[in-house]
Amino acid sequence: MELFVFGEDRSYRVAGIDENAFGPIIGPMTVSGVVLQVPDDPILYLDMRNMALPRGLADSKKVFTRSKTSYSLGEITALSIVKLAHGRPASTIGELVDLIVDGGMSRMMASPLLSSLDYDVKLPIWAKFVDETPLREWLTGMDIELVDVKVEVISSTEFNEMLKTLSSKLQLDFIKFFKVMERLSDFDVAMCGKIGGTKYYLPLFNLIGLDAEKVKESRNASVYRLQNGREVHFILDGDSKFLPIAMASIVGKYMRELLMHLINARFGYESDIPWASGYRHDSKTYELLERMKAEYPQSDVERRK
Repeated sequence: MELFVFGEDRSYRVAGIDENAFGPIIGPMTVSGVVLQVPDDPILYLDMRNMALPRGLADSKKVFTRSKTSYSLGEITALSIVKLAHGRPASTIGELVDLIVDGGMSRMMASPLLSSLDYDVKLPIWAKFVDETPLREWLTGMDIELVDVKVEVISSTEFNEMLKTLSSKLQLDFIKFFKVMERLSDFDVAMCGKIGGTKYYLPLFNLIGLDAEKVKESRNASVYRLQNGREVHFILDGDSKFLPIAMASIVGKYMRELLMHLINARFGYESDIPWASGYRHDSKTYELLERMKAEYPQSDVERRK
């Protein structure tokens, strides 16, 4: 089968997909996606290592660095991406959820814990104000159009339920990557962060009933062609290399941190940024977890794997 050929005289729509919070024991995991339209070969055109980037566009782990200043920058970037993609701002967390999350607020209501949170909190939380003009002007200057952004929020309840029928978190992550792809506007090629550093994805395509042809499989990138003509690229450290993955990661990280902020506040931990991160290495995580266990079943508040 002929491989997808970049560099033709045409524009391309490129989806970027990434996950956040694959490893914590508290709080939701997010899988997010954006679609960008570019006028040339996306592998070359969207390589961040060849760009003079505006502040806030980077690997989300480098944007959100556990300080109020960094959270302010991440919030401005994430909300700017959302506004430019959807044409309107979100003034509360609930409005943001309804705008970009699969299932909107009804999805939050399906989890006993997430349904108890206060989604009327006004945005922005960490920034004084959000002005999307710098990002819009930069994208215009680069001849890049921001077409769409979507986020899948996986509560601890759903996480644990899915793992009852799956053999690994890897499978869960892959399923959610393609769930986000289904919701995004039409695109030609998907750039995804590698899932757990995995090199071989064909068994995962079989898991969700998709026929995929291997283009290449290597440590740095695994590439597959689907029957509909799309290529799907899984790229090692993709959120630090390619713009659509980085933008997706920033929005997903922001949604995760908003929900952790609400969860911490729900159990009495008020602070400038989320008091407990939810990760195993954070001693505050276990203090928060004990308060959560006292009120909610373990299956809802703590991930089992």
